[in-house]
Amino acid sequence: MIISRTWEFDNNEIPVQEISPGEKITHTFTKAGLYNVTLTVTAENNESASLEKSSYIHVRDPPVDHGTVTLMPGWNLVSTPLPLNAQYQTAGEVFSGIDSGSRSIFSYDARSKHYASMSSESIISPLEGIWIYSTNETPLTFNYQVTRPITIPMYLSMGWNLVGYPSVVPGNAHEGFVSVDSAWSTILCFNPDTQQYSSTIFNERAGGTSDQQMMSPLNGYWLFMTSEGNLSVTAE
Repeated sequence: MIISRTWEFDNNEIPVQEISPGEKITHTFTKAGLYNVTLTVTAENNESASLEKSSYIHVRDPPVDHGTVTLMPGWNLVSTPLPLNAQYQTAGEVFSGIDSGSRSIFSYDARSKHYASMSSESIISPLEGIWIYSTNETPLTFNYQVTRPITIPMYLSMGWNLVGYPSVVPGNAHEGFVSVDSAWSTILCFNPDTQQYSSTIFNERAGGTSDQQMMSPLNGYWLFMTSEGNLSVTAE
């Protein structure tokens, strides 16, 4: 007859022992990650046996609910990787605290190859690159939807597209643009500190050597596509 069951979790916590058979066990993990779990049962004759399950528990970080980027004096190229809160998704709401010096805010239509001036009612879409002017250094916060689609797509035309980095965390071009794979060839990065394009990234799959360069999810980039495709971000 089994007289005890002891659960161990590999996050340096004290093992948890059942007080009575079938008791519901609870355990709190303080960090995201994959965890092993071990169950040890002991019989009346003091013999015991253990079973370990590797990477059995997957603890995720809580959903990211906002992102903040610092605007520099002059032009800035920004983007949101996720849909914005319904009460905070128009250009007028998102950029309300930014002194643009009466300059327009611009998006880019890759199909027509023309800039479009955004009105205060224009919706800020995920992965859309946006030009915004600021007269001073100031923070800009994007407030994300709490409930959102698992995957968020953006259609890309052949030629130049103005896009954001498709992730909620910084990463390199090789990983971030895997959804369009070898369809993209070149990325231009704008530096708001110098008000100049600072670097060019070439796709390794298309013969380039620089797609390990780190990119930010809140910055916008020029992306050249050799064929049309769908850029997507996983909303975790």
